[in-house]
Amino acid sequence: MIRLVVGSFLVISHIYYAELAPTENYPYSEALASNYMLYWKYNDTHITFETHVQAHGFTGFGISVNGSMFPGDVIIGYVSHHNVHLNDYHTTAHAPPTMDSSQDWTLISSKENHDSTVLKFSRALNTHDSDDIPIHAGVTHVIWAYTTTDPKSPTELIYHAANRGSKDIKLIAKGTVPVGK
Repeated sequence: MIRLVVGSFLVISHIYYAELAPTENYPYSEALASNYMLYWKYNDTHITFETHVQAHGFTGFGISVNGSMFPGDVIIGYVSHHNVHLNDYHTTAHAPPTMDSSQDWTLISSKENHDSTVLKFSRALNTHDSDDIPIHAGVTHVIWAYTTTDPKSPTELIYHAANRGSKDIKLIAKGTVPVGK
């Protein structure tokens, strides 16, 4: 009986994370990895994302021209000692990203619990910033990464190693009605 209870608890705990509720009801979601969930909504001018990553350290999320790390328009965010950092970067090589001179992503909220980091952020669909990639209807090449350790600072990032990937997603479907900011 004890084995059944412990086994059930472990299964329920795993399902709970996989189905951890976002901070609001989003019309769109996509699992980028087994421990990285993306939620989003958009209107005519802006898009809002919420990332749930089952790890502590930085969360990286971005848009790529070709599905590779570069050229890319990325955010890197993390919670360290109750302070939240979220910065806008761009990539030009398989190297640490460069912080943009224009910070076009806006942090809306964040939280970190015993095993996960949640970041909610938004930006204009087209920032008119040469370091950013506009988001249009159709397939978007999304890139993601995370670490299990916080960086020393937003300019001293830690390498994500194999904790990375890309996925083609229709962030904005043609002919759909925008659904909020």
